[in-house]
Amino acid sequence: MKSEIGQAFVQRDQGEVIGVLHGWDRVRLQGRLRSVYYQPVMERYVRQAGVMWTEFKKCASELTVRVREQGEKLAAAHNRPWVYVASSRTDKEKLARQIQEQDGVKSG
Repeated sequence: MKSEIGQAFVQRDQGEVIGVLHGWDRVRLQGRLRSVYYQPVMERYVRQAGVMWTEFKKCASELTVRVREQGEKLAAAHNRPWVYVASSRTDKEKLARQIQEQDGVKSG
């Protein structure tokens, strides 16, 4: 997928966007995302991204790898741990606080 997709999102919804993060620490979207699960909306997104349906799985997998690799590089560049969280039920805030306390992080 192209980076222009993210820019197009910000431009299209600039009245609702209050800030932009650079990096992949986490993504926070506030509101309802029902439209993501609505087939016509997903079809439009994939079409705008220039991805054929037959290539969607490959594209999504490659994007996942790129995001993970960039996250790992960013963590290494800042001398921070890269922690794989195996379950969506894990309390990530609690985990982050444990790492913060363990490493003596005061800010950031």
